Amino acid sequence: MKLLIMRHGAAEQHASSDAERALTPSGWQQSVAMARWLQTQPIVVKQVVASPTRRTQQTFEALRSVLPQLTQLPQSLDLTPQGKVAPIIEQLQQDDALQLPVLLLISHMPLVSQLVGALCPHTTAPQFSTSTLAAIEFSRASGRAMLQWLQNPPG
Repeated sequence: MKLLIMRHGAAEQHASSDAERALTPSGWQQSVAMARWLQTQPIVVKQVVASPTRRTQQTFEALRSVLPQLTQLPQSLDLTPQGKVAPIIEQLQQDDALQLPVLLLISHMPLVSQLVGALCPHTTAPQFSTSTLAAIEFSRASGRAMLQWLQNPPG
């Protein structure tokens, strides 16, 4: 399966809690730009799993404003900033609901970098700028993957 891993767009620095931090206007535009770029690629994304934080949910909404076919799957992966990589990989391997041709995960640093590093052990774990998107080819059988590309927001 193709697994797309994205960091949320740029978010405000302060809010009543970390989970309530909202996207900035620039963060919204970054995410929209990534959705437009994704439209030009030979990938059809339909299903998304996103962290429950406000900024990742707003990133999903920004993507969906350009890609209306996107639907969010029920939250089954711990994609929060404190999420652990091993249980996420295990769920990707075992949860039949997650076995799709293409799945987009929207999360946070450092989890997105750690996840790519764990899935692709022969690749240096990339640093994700806000709204950066990585594509990997994921093997359910081995739990390993190959990084295909890493794309920063255009512009």
